[in-house]
Amino acid sequence: MTERELLHYEMNREELKKWNELVDDIKSKFLSMAGPTKIPYDLFTDTLDRTTMAKEPWCGSKGYLKDSGFYYVEEGDRGEIELIYSGLDYKMARNEMVKRCADRIAYAYVTKDIKGLRDKYKGLWHYCRIDDGIENVNGITRMKSHLEEQKDWVYDAEYDYRIYWFEPLIFMVKRILDNKEYEKTIAYYEECMNHNMKKHHWVFNRELEKFELL
Repeated sequence: MTERELLHYEMNREELKKWNELVDDIKSKFLSMAGPTKIPYDLFTDTLDRTTMAKEPWCGSKGYLKDSGFYYVEEGDRGEIELIYSGLDYKMARNEMVKRCADRIAYAYVTKDIKGLRDKYKGLWHYCRIDDGIENVNGITRMKSHLEEQKDWVYDAEYDYRIYWFEPLIFMVKRILDNKEYEKTIAYYEECMNHNMKKHHWVFNRELEKFELL
């Protein structure tokens, strides 16, 4: 099938049963962690429900195709259709879906109340950028801000919300997937934290399950 055909495909009863088996497996594992992640329960479960929908509104289509395997296609803002994966067996699809669910749940957490999260954790950072409101200069509207130095900081860096996105994400992956996938996830998000840096500054402490600065 083409990407567009997959986007609009309706699974038959047998295929839907296979898809629901995967979803039920994944959701049961995530729900066992809804408390330990410290992410608000309603936000956690709502995001999990949306991400495991076969037809996610304004996003894409996921499911199972007999004689092919599990698939996922995503529709962009301008109508472009991207094939995320297709023809995957149960284990591979489970890995992909677990990582996607973990990412969506953790991202929803850090974006639900950006200012509140920053204010909660800003004291841990050497510097925190504070918004001063909107200004208009020569017809250009922009946000004014300034850096504030914090006392008793832990991270010798400017506040970075990504740490509160990636840490719970990795926490969830560790408790659902095998060690190989866990290590791949750590390597990927360490690279994200160190993106555009000349030296590797951020490392993930596996014992504490937190990012640390070298």
